[in-house]
Amino acid sequence: MIRLVLVFIVSVLLTSYISNACYAESSVHLDVSDLSETDKLEIAAQIAKKRQEASTVSGVALKRPQLEYAQTGVAISIAISAICEKLGIDVHDFVNSDLGIITILLLVWQFMGSVLVLYFSAGVMLVVGAATWLYCYRRRCLGLCIIQGEDNNGKRFTRYVYGVNEDNYNTPSDSELFYYWLTLILLLAMVFVLILVAA
Repeated sequence: MIRLVLVFIVSVLLTSYISNACYAESSVHLDVSDLSETDKLEIAAQIAKKRQEASTVSGVALKRPQLEYAQTGVAISIAISAICEKLGIDVHDFVNSDLGIITILLLVWQFMGSVLVLYFSAGVMLVVGAATWLYCYRRRCLGLCIIQGEDNNGKRFTRYVYGVNEDNYNTPSDSELFYYWLTLILLLAMVFVLILVAA
């Protein structure tokens, strides 16, 4: 019974964990309060210029995820250009330096960190949920057959086999079936939430 309660608690925790990741804040807010009005106007002008250039580069209609990734790339390039301009160095030299690589990684995390955490968490939850469901199915629904006997050396042994219909086959109880179906429903709910978020 304790094992069943633990399976139930773990299933609830996994479901709540993935739901928290799904409803995590996905929008990005940049703090520009420390910048002067000139810098704010310059950044706004660069953004408008980049948007105009992006709109004239390709006439291919992008889907919503592709458009978001394209906008993220534009925002990262604008941020790198602004950093290089403030430091007075060439963009190419900055990008190829160790500091530039670290800066790019931090910018990507700033813009896409919540998405990366969401997909990583969803993948982990699906793997753990599937393993939990298989464990519950094998242990709680196939039934346990206890086989006792002696080997060739005369040593007694006890073997536990699941899903074998013998005379001492143990039929799962209603509570065991309930926990199995509950685990299955929670696993399907996690898959459904993942599909909704990815859509």
